Amino acid sequence: MLGIGTIGSLNDAIAAGRGQEIMLLQEALMEQKIGNLAAQIASDDKKKFVMIAGPSSSQDIVCQQTVNPAYRKGQKATSVKSG
Repeated sequence: MLGIGTIGSLNDAIAAGRGQEIMLLQEALMEQKIGNLAAQIASDDKKKFVMIAGPSSSQDIVCQQTVNPAYRKGQKATSVKSG
């Protein structure tokens, strides 16, 4: 989608001033993936527990995007933060 398959092509794109575009597009794609995953989790009534691991800033975002669809569906959802 981005036409960037190597570090060299990423460097070229950034040097050409496309850094902001690349970052925003990647962020949107990741949000879409998380949203799809959250919808899949919320639609499965057998799921009782979901663990998310990663850097704390990423965990906050992913937890929020995962918990919200469950709330909208009327399910009980809680995020627990360590540390």
